[in-house]
Amino acid sequence: MPVWKRYPTVFVLYPNPFNPTTKIRYDVKHVGQVQLTVFNLLGQKATTLADRRHLPGSYTLSWNADGLPSGIYLCRMEAGRFSQTRKLVLLK
Repeated sequence: MPVWKRYPTVFVLYPNPFNPTTKIRYDVKHVGQVQLTVFNLLGQKATTLADRRHLPGSYTLSWNADGLPSGIYLCRMEAGRFSQTRKLVLLK
C-alpha cells in the first residue's frame, strides 16, 4: 500500500484567527498513535491536545486558549511517518 494512503490527509484549523476557542479537524485512515501538540513561537509546548491511539475516522477537537496571550501558535500533528504543522493566530 502506498505511504500516502496510510496517514491522515486532512488537518484543518477553524476559525483561524480565533478568540479564544478554535476547532481542529483531522482524518485518520488507519489505526495508530496520533499526537496533536500546540507550541508557541519559542518552541515551548503550550498544550497537548491528543496523544493516543486512534481508530480510522474523522475527529474534531476544540482548543480553548483563554489563559494564553495573543500571538501566533503552531499546532503539530504526528501520526506514523506523517507530520504536519499549521499556524494558529490567537487574537484577544
